[in-house]
Amino acid sequence: MTMIKTLLLSLLVASVVACSHSYSVGNDFSEDKISQITEGQTTTSGLISLFGEPYSKVMISETHEKWLYFLASGQTKEQKSDALLEDMTTPAEPKHKMLSVLVSGDVVTSYGYVEGIL
Repeated sequence: MTMIKTLLLSLLVASVVACSHSYSVGNDFSEDKISQITEGQTTTSGLISLFGEPYSKVMISETHEKWLYFLASGQTKEQKSDALLEDMTTPAEPKHKMLSVLVSGDVVTSYGYVEGIL
């Protein structure tokens, strides 16, 4: 009987599985092209040519609109334990990059870029 208990315990321990899943939120864009933005000259059509459609556009005044290019990505490590019948998910070094562009009259007036680990 002790051998059966040991075997069952071994199977129970072996049933703990670790998996990883990738995720991303937003739209990827090339940060290498940011240097091609010129305040007072680059137009909204130029932005779309460089980066595609923004993740979001927000009117912040009657004359200014904020365009946001954003991507957050990473992996989660999912640990399943059949013994405990619960799932635990923890993020593994999520990364982000964000380009914020202020537009007035179809022309870029200012912009900023940040990236890093969340």
